[in-house]
Amino acid sequence: MRSFLFVLLCTTLTFAAPNATALVKKADLLIRGEKSSEQHVSFSVIRANKKVDRTMMVYLKGKNYSFTHILKPIKDKNTVILKRNSDMWMYTPAVRKEIKIPVSMMHESVLGSDFTYDDIMRESTFTDDYSHKLVGKSPSMEKTHGTVYIIDLAPLPGRAVAYKKLRMWIRTSDGNMLRVQYYNDDLKVQRILSLEDIASVGDRSIPTKWTMVDNSVKGNMTVYRILGARYNKMENEDIFNKRSILSPPNPTLDTQAEKLPDATALVKKADLLIRGEKSSNQYVNFEVRRSGKDPVKRKMGVYLKGRDYSFTHVLAPIKDRDITILKRHQDMWTYTPKIRKQIRIPVAQMHESVLGSDFTYDDIMRESTFTDDYSHKIIGTSKAFAKKYGTVYVLELTPLPGRAIAYRQLRMWIRELDGNMVRVQYYNDDLQVTRIMDLTDIREVGGRSIPTKWVMFDVQKKGNYTLYNIQNAKYNEDMKDSTFEQRSLAEPPQAVWK
Repeated sequence: MRSFLFVLLCTTLTFAAPNATALVKKADLLIRGEKSSEQHVSFSVIRANKKVDRTMMVYLKGKNYSFTHILKPIKDKNTVILKRNSDMWMYTPAVRKEIKIPVSMMHESVLGSDFTYDDIMRESTFTDDYSHKLVGKSPSMEKTHGTVYIIDLAPLPGRAVAYKKLRMWIRTSDGNMLRVQYYNDDLKVQRILSLEDIASVGDRSIPTKWTMVDNSVKGNMTVYRILGARYNKMENEDIFNKRSILSPPNPTLDTQAEKLPDATALVKKADLLIRGEKSSNQYVNFEVRRSGKDPVKRKMGVYLKGRDYSFTHVLAPIKDRDITILKRHQDMWTYTPKIRKQIRIPVAQMHESVLGSDFTYDDIMRESTFTDDYSHKIIGTSKAFAKKYGTVYVLELTPLPGRAIAYRQLRMWIRELDGNMVRVQYYNDDLQVTRIMDLTDIREVGGRSIPTKWVMFDVQKKGNYTLYNIQNAKYNEDMKDSTFEQRSLAEPPQAVWK
């Protein structure tokens, strides 16, 4: 009986652990295609002070043939890279010359990015050029992805592979890889590939956003985003002939209908980055500037919990110290120590100036939110912001029926790189811009990178603007309910910021 239980236990354990090579092979072929793949991609090289965007077609057939054809921008159009077996060439129309790329350069940067020729052209494969060993599961990814196995990949003898080891994360629900770490000869992580935004393309669901980060250069990354794809249906295999270098064929996929992100998801992410998913506690410098007058400067603590509770506490200067504003659901009060009196603020005043500034009570106390009170529509990308921020989406926000909103329409600019909003324009009933908020100085506060300098301009009053400058912040920490009780108006909680 005991021997039977032992055998049963061993059998159970054997079935519980999947075959590492089978996991890697499935993940590899999902992306590469079992026979061939044609991908229309955007390719963004991000550096500390610039961003270079390209779109291109990438064709693969097995591991021996690949062809990359740049479509945009104009200056790079029809640059191509061809690989046939172990031979590789690059052609640039600007110099009208084909250049043979030595095999030794296979692991060098392609197009000035953090990807290598090998990453794009697939000379080596995760399946055929490595041994595979299951080393465990990922607790940190379980909540989002379910069971995720961690697999170590070691180069097989004689393979021309640049790394001492790879580590790969693969989820079991659909077999997709989520992360790859590349280790150098000292077993230090040199590069990290994150694979996200799993969506249906072609005949399969795969990660459509691949971000390669070079650990040796802070701030450097490259984003390879799949806009469309087709698998195992390659009709024109002549594309891998050398004559295609000089005369690349027309794209085999619709390259005009580039995939746009979900507008509401963009706004929600930008909104929650600033507000916090559950709560936020911000220490801010609040400066009201008027033409011909000295600026009025205050320091404040601004507490938010969801959209129903907010508390603003003026900390300086002395003459304004302990002025407070409390919002609970639809009710709002302000308290000024000089008169020792609570004043109830009617809902009708929610869109009036707060503390004599260009911000309204609603802007600070967050009665309405960009996410919940508007419909959202992407209307394009911004050329004006492209040089500074890379891809920036322009969205129109229209108030939903029944919402107490003061504006006919908002227009919002959100950058693709990190999801932060960089500008909001407010339109009146005549669709004239009345206010503009610019959000700049993106840096890390409270564990996230957000715009820390918000400047609200009153378009109708030249020279009038207000700065809301976040000095520090905490997000999603447990916040006492007593902070938002009415007695806190006259007895505000002790400031947590010095």
